[in-house]
Amino acid sequence: MGQNAVVPAETVQRRWTVATWLLAGVDDFETVAHALEPLSADAIALQSVHERDADTVAAALGMQMAWEVSHYPRSRVFIGSSVGLAVLTPHRVSASHATVTSAKSSLWSTSRRIAQFCTVERHDHTAYTLVHAVGPTHGAMADAGGFPLVRMVPEQVGVDETRAIELPPEASAATSTVAEPIEGANGLQATSFELPWVKGDFPVI
Repeated sequence: MGQNAVVPAETVQRRWTVATWLLAGVDDFETVAHALEPLSADAIALQSVHERDADTVAAALGMQMAWEVSHYPRSRVFIGSSVGLAVLTPHRVSASHATVTSAKSSLWSTSRRIAQFCTVERHDHTAYTLVHAVGPTHGAMADAGGFPLVRMVPEQVGVDETRAIELPPEASAATSTVAEPIEGANGLQATSFELPWVKGDFPVI
């Protein structure tokens, strides 16, 4: 082999499982935790959830949690009841931020909507940035921080699983399940997929 020959990088398929659940109207977070536990998910996106409830679920699952506020409650008396978006993971959250996607930007407006961008890194050096929101995300810039992007549209759960969790184009072997663990609540979707990574650090994209 010549001195200038390029040695192909060794690649390996890494499997991830991600989930999304719109929790509007849900108040039984013990059941939420029990429903999520069997998934053994690498990352779970929860929408319309209070920070304390996301914390409760994360603690029950032994996970880390990153939460971003969407809007405050109508009364300043109940400031601890702010609604937002959360990502739970048993791995490392390396970054989390939100961007406003609605015309209303005041935290006191219940019409304010955000998209959360959260980067999760696993011990095997694979990582993804999850973006999720309630409502349209057309106002959200695709700020993935250089990592493959997984976009979640919870309103599509039970309607179109490929739109509910949109994977990177290079993803393969994708399988999805949709469940309704809580009667009258929105469905929970979990999707497992594989992506080729250069052995060590970087995705093949």
